[in-house]
Amino acid sequence: MNGTLVETIQTLQRRAARLEQEAAELRSELAQVVEVLSVPSSVIARYVVDDETIEITQADVVEAQKELAKSWTDDVVYELAAAKKLANVLRERPLAEQSRYLFDTVEAIRSAAIADGTAIDTEVEAAIDD
Repeated sequence: MNGTLVETIQTLQRRAARLEQEAAELRSELAQVVEVLSVPSSVIARYVVDDETIEITQADVVEAQKELAKSWTDDVVYELAAAKKLANVLRERPLAEQSRYLFDTVEAIRSAAIADGTAIDTEVEAAIDD
């Protein structure tokens, strides 16, 4: 029998064994994902906004991850999920309330930036720094 043919067959058998192992690992990972998703959405975080509790669930995180063009850290995906959930909650509120919430949020961010020195509080400070 031709030695090259035997070597080719052995190489293909080893490759098939590796592929079977990889397929088994993929089936195992898939089973784990199915198990996680089959459990009712677990709450990852709770936020209280204007005395209303907003819960971020694992399903919210999975949905946010699907919308991303590339992979991000878990923290980024959690923040995105929280932002989307909060935006959806606020969207249901009257426009005046949405505007007030936006103003309050911007003011809180501005105050924090001034407090930690990353923003300028007045025009006089801006002129002095020039």
